[in-house]
Amino acid sequence: MQITKRMKLTSVMSTVALLASLMTPLVVDAAATVSVVGAQAVSMSATSDDYKSLGQLKIEVPITDIKTGDFFIVRLPADFKLNIPAATDDTVDIAAATITMPDGTTARLMQTVSPSDPWNDEVSEHLAVYQTHSNEMKVVVKNADKAPNGGSDANTIIKINLGSVYVPGSSAGKIEAIIETQPGSAFTNEKVTLATKGTGIVDVSVDSVKTIPESGEAALDTIRFKEDSPGALTTGSRLKLTLPSGFEWKENEYPLHFIYGDNDAVAKLSATRGADRRELEIQVPVTTNAASYFTLKDAVITVGDDKLAAYGAISVELSGTSKMSEKSLVVGKYVKYEATIRVGEVKNVLAGRAGAADPEHTEIGQLVIEEQAPGSLRAGGSIRVRLDNRVKWAVDSDRKLVQAPRLNTFLSDLQGLELAEWELVDDQTILTSVKTTSQGTKGGKLVLEKGLVDVAADATSADVSATISGNAGASGNAGVIANVVAPLRLSVPDATLKPVQAGVQDRTISDLIVEEQLAGAIDSAGRDSFIRLTFPAGVRPNMPDSDQIQIDGDLALDTANPIIDKDEYGRWYLQLATLAASSKPSTITFSGLKVTADRTVAEGEMRIELGGSMIQTGGAITNSFPQTDTVGSIGVANVVVPTNGTIMNSVSFVIGSNSYMVNDVAKKIDVAPFIDKHGRTLVPVRAVAEAFDAVVGWDPQDGKVTILKGGKAISVIVGSYVMNVNGVFIQNDSPAINKNGRVFLPVRVIAEAFGAKVNWDPQTETIYLN
Repeated sequence: MQITKRMKLTSVMSTVALLASLMTPLVVDAAATVSVVGAQAVSMSATSDDYKSLGQLKIEVPITDIKTGDFFIVRLPADFKLNIPAATDDTVDIAAATITMPDGTTARLMQTVSPSDPWNDEVSEHLAVYQTHSNEMKVVVKNADKAPNGGSDANTIIKINLGSVYVPGSSAGKIEAIIETQPGSAFTNEKVTLATKGTGIVDVSVDSVKTIPESGEAALDTIRFKEDSPGALTTGSRLKLTLPSGFEWKENEYPLHFIYGDNDAVAKLSATRGADRRELEIQVPVTTNAASYFTLKDAVITVGDDKLAAYGAISVELSGTSKMSEKSLVVGKYVKYEATIRVGEVKNVLAGRAGAADPEHTEIGQLVIEEQAPGSLRAGGSIRVRLDNRVKWAVDSDRKLVQAPRLNTFLSDLQGLELAEWELVDDQTILTSVKTTSQGTKGGKLVLEKGLVDVAADATSADVSATISGNAGASGNAGVIANVVAPLRLSVPDATLKPVQAGVQDRTISDLIVEEQLAGAIDSAGRDSFIRLTFPAGVRPNMPDSDQIQIDGDLALDTANPIIDKDEYGRWYLQLATLAASSKPSTITFSGLKVTADRTVAEGEMRIELGGSMIQTGGAITNSFPQTDTVGSIGVANVVVPTNGTIMNSVSFVIGSNSYMVNDVAKKIDVAPFIDKHGRTLVPVRAVAEAFDAVVGWDPQDGKVTILKGGKAISVIVGSYVMNVNGVFIQNDSPAINKNGRVFLPVRVIAEAFGAKVNWDPQTETIYLN
């Protein structure tokens, strides 16, 4: 296609036109703004000619936006009536009309605000106003031009005086005017609040509650009186403020302070003490013609009779002929010269941790000491704080406190109260004194926190209380200020501990689970870090394979290089180095560990102790609790000691399994143990007998099995409830049975025949015979 010169010229001109349109600023019409001048609280009209002032509507609009013919409607709520005498009907233009205000003065219905207004001649030259309904008027622009000598302002500001309106008793609390106009008008649709209609009450409040010490006095905080509508205080009405028995108003008369409303009426008010000195009466000589607000400041009350004055809240009774918002008002608190003590926030601390090395986990909670009256804590008096339950204050090598309790300046309210430096009295007690007593209008409040402690490794699951003593005026048990938490939790999944025979090598103990209670519980705190399992004297652990130590979480242990050695007391231990602390609580599982217990080990539960570098208070960092180097212990096996000095066998069966263990050696059987319909656990006779090195014989003709061991002969016939043990017939509650060619007996029957002990683990359905 060939592009002609004319087409090129047209394209260029179109582009220029488009750019020009983009560069031209967009003109946005400025909207009219509506506001209210003199909005206030009003009461309802008492009679049909009792008119109220609802203030003035102020409408501001750019003069260049106004067009002749624009109009807007102002509508008051239903049953309201505009009092404009000039509006004899809805065709009369009342733009130049005057109205009579409630106080008898007159004012223009419509006017502009200032000489610089563009309509500064007469608003009636530009607007026509018609009362279209008893509660509605219509304002029409009849001449949008500026006045001949119009001012320089860009906007005209029109004021509509709503100073004479009938307010019905049925109206809501908020009195609103609706302004409506047609689309495209310079004016806008609005809803504005003109006033609020009160119910004729006086709202009474006090800024705060003041403290009055025993046998003393105090100036009350400001008491505020606020009418919700004019005339709530009427001529001859009274407001009475009566103190409880034992208290008195100190002065004969108190001044009242005007805030807003009817200044003349408030100036005539007086607050005078009654004859009994408990009553203060405010007399109202004239009715207020505007909702008024005044205050009673710094009124001093005293204790007139110690026997009658009750400790606690001081409540002023409100009465009189004027209606008030409250029947009583708490203005003060009568207290003794004493201080209360309590715990604010309780913190968790870790067992075995030292304040010097681990402040995060050794910080106790908040101690709150609060005076009931100013000066309750005596200057020079001592305050002692003592801790209990294997917790000591953290100190350095010079026996100086690592970090004494600090003042929380945000939560405290000192009122001039000041304490001296804290000093160490003994391991669990610190001391301070009152340097400066409180001198404010109320008692001082001390919130002490962030004190550091050393916690014994064996102080697990304990509450730490703080007890206060001394001669400053504060004493007693503040309560639990810290909870001791064990860094690690030990558990054994087996319901029954595995048996370990003394004198026999390489016997398997129960699995052990070690759970961190918080991230980093197994931590070096800047030193070589490790975890240690210590066994009882006479028990030596075997070197575990790395797959016998499983970790769930991001804790890293050197499982490839475990250490087995003896401690200073000659006990064997298994130790693993910590390569990296956890960022979330981790779990270690030790499974299938083997030990050898020599013949000096006592029969019964074998307990191992858990310790390591997480213990800082047993001499590793501080020596607060010497020789306390474990955070817990748990049983992992039952030691069995043979009475005749011979080696005892250990056998375990699992219900439904064709595998069984003899002295930790796995063996196979062709028919598994089972539980019969009566709930009896039955085991194969031959497997049990051979496990205990017995000789087994079978007579197929009589269906009899015979077992011989160490001079003991045992026989039983299949189907029989009777068992022959060395010629003594024993009655059983279950018969011997033949299942798939194997003879089975109840486990307890055969165990008793061999003199073996039986243990049953219901969780794993495992039978242990020893």
